[in-house]
Amino acid sequence: MPSFLKYYALLCFCCLIYSCGSKQFEQSEIEGKNYLEKVKKNMSKDQLIQQAGKPDTIVDLGRVTDEHDYTQHLELYFYGSNQSVTLINDTVDALDFNIRKTETRIQHKIDSAKAALP
Repeated sequence: MPSFLKYYALLCFCCLIYSCGSKQFEQSEIEGKNYLEKVKKNMSKDQLIQQAGKPDTIVDLGRVTDEHDYTQHLELYFYGSNQSVTLINDTVDALDFNIRKTETRIQHKIDSAKAALP
């Protein structure tokens, strides 16, 4: 897998984690077809595929083990050119209905943090 795709996947994962606590996107903010219209957080991988179909791209971010030896498997499923789902242990953990908008929001935060450095 090209390194930019890994970076992009990691950025999307961070974006999705960030967006979990934010408001639900309104339909007007979704570009193109809403593949994730019927998908809900905590659905199983099978339920996701049943509702949204097979993803266009799957990025397996691997397994992460914490200090208590608890292992989580992270995957990103991409639908269309601008929507994604984060799966943790085969369960929907986060939805991003507008990847480009999320990336812009995060880049703004990164730029602001850099500007604040001496």
